[in-house]
Order: sequence, then C-alpha cells, then structure tokens
Amino acid sequence: MIVGTEIRLAARPLGAPRVSDFEVATTPVREPADGEILVKNLLLSVDPALRPRMNDSSPYAGAIAIGEAIPAPAIGIVLQSKSSRFREGDHVFGMFGWRSHAVAAAEQARRIDPSLAPLPKWMSLLGLSSFAAYVGICIIAKPLAGETVVVSAAAGATGAVAGQLARIAGARAVGIAGGADKCAQVVKRFGLDACVDYKAPDFEAQLDRACPGGIDVDFENVGGRVFDAVFTRMNVGGRIAICGLVSEYSSAEGFARGPSLWPAVYKSLHIEGYRASRYFDRIPEFIEKALLWSQAGRLVQYEHVTEGIANAPAAFIEMLSGKHFGKAMVAA
Repeated sequence: MIVGTEIRLAARPLGAPRVSDFEVATTPVREPADGEILVKNLLLSVDPALRPRMNDSSPYAGAIAIGEAIPAPAIGIVLQSKSSRFREGDHVFGMFGWRSHAVAAAEQARRIDPSLAPLPKWMSLLGLSSFAAYVGICIIAKPLAGETVVVSAAAGATGAVAGQLARIAGARAVGIAGGADKCAQVVKRFGLDACVDYKAPDFEAQLDRACPGGIDVDFENVGGRVFDAVFTRMNVGGRIAICGLVSEYSSAEGFARGPSLWPAVYKSLHIEGYRASRYFDRIPEFIEKALLWSQAGRLVQYEHVTEGIANAPAAFIEMLSGKHFGKAMVAA
C-alpha cells in the first residue's frame, strides 16, 4: 500500500494566512476503482483563488473544510489506470489537490503532452492561470488595436499573460505592480508598454502619465484602491473584466464595497466578472494559440518553483504577498 502526503487546512486564517493554518499529514492511498486513475503528483499549483475558500463560507467555489486536503490543480503521472481513457505513464492535469498521490475519476483529468512543452509550462504558460487571462482579454474584453489596456497584478501568473495578450491584439498594455524593480521587470520580461507602481506615493500620477488618453480596458485582478484609481479613468464604452480581487482576499473587513457605479451609467461601461471554469470547453483553442504565440516569441511565462510538498503553505503565503514573479508552483 502507498502512503501519501497531503496538506490540509488546520485552521481558518484570520487575515493573512500563516503556516500554522495548515498541517502536513500522511494517509494511505486507496486502489483506484473502475473508471478511476491513481496519479503521482509532480507539480502542484499555488493560486490566489484558494484564499477566499479558506473562510468559513465561500460562494466562489465552496469553503474548504477544516481537515480537508487543499483542493488545487496539479500535474502528475498515471501509476494505475482502470479506465480506457488513460494508460500507465500518461501525464495528466486535474484538480488533484496538494497531495503526493491522488485517486480521481478519469473524466476529471486531462492528458497533456510533454513533447509539446515541458511539464512546468503546462502549469504556467498553458495552465489555468494563463487560460483565465485568455478568457478575460480575448473572450470578454476584446481590446482593439490602439486601445489602452490596464492590467493589475501584472507580474503575477495571470496578469503577465493578460498584458501580453493585449499587446498581441494590437493594444497598448499598461501594467500595475508593486515596487519599481518589479515594474521594470514587467516591461523588460513581458514587453508591456509601461508599468506603474501602486506602492509609490505618486501612483495615480504615474497612472495618468502612462494612460494620457484614459483607459479602454481594465483587466482587474487586485481590487481595493488600485481598482478605484483605474475605474475613475475609464473611457466611454470601456470594458472591465474582473478576474480576481487579491488585495481583498485576506482583509479582516471582508470585501470592499467598491466605487460608485454611477460612472458605469454615463460612460456606458461593460463590467463582467467571470470564472474561467465557465469556458473550459475553449481550453484546446487556447492551448493551440498559446503554443503558436510562444513559438513565435510573442508569449512568455516564468515559473517560481518551490521544492517539497511540505513547503506548499509557505509558497502560498509568499505568493499572496507578491514575492513571486510569474507562476508559483510546488514540485511534489
């Protein structure tokens, strides 16, 4: 019998999570039943969207129960298969959680091809964080050539791709990130036209200089005062795609009320919040395009890999605090 390791929620975080809010547990791994596969996880995803699910209630995707293994996407290799969908040795992507091993229904997994891209790229460039950017930019906001697109959390796994997709569409891409060095890296590594520092005392003046003609599209990933600043600068007919509100996930006061929506009336703004899972049928389309853009040098992504499943909580905490550049993941 295989004895696996998993990371469980030990306590509900009060504000920013702490390592003590999690526990490392060992548990026997059962044999797969008919229609199931046994997977050895190789890479575990570390995502901001996990934080609101750690509260005692979460309309987003359901609260994680105390003692439950952290549910998250993972990439692994099939050790045993009792399904015609997969063979032993196949590499798969699925919601396997922060575990060393997982047993899952075969229809809940998706085969990936390491010959097309290295495994970490299937978590970063071709993973759900990048797909979320594709949904927000290419399906919802649809920037036009010459328009100005602002992307918050532009150094993160989703924002970095959103900014590049705006550039691919012919728009002018302006990022928002924390710290002058990180802003410089966003421009250098991802090719955005400009990036402004929300931590700077002259943040709003920087935003005005970067967007002299106003803002046509906001890819919103932060919320709070960053969103407030962008919202007041939206142009008539502007589009706002709300992917996340990471600055508010750990707030002791809960989610902010936000700015007055009156500008949405007289500026005819289109505001749409979304979950990428509603568009999963378009993942093959996204992967095909992302591979072509990557091969042409138009789309890049970086990975921040933390070694060891026991270090997943620390990696999660660091990611929420903005210490990572690109997609955070754990090598199990």
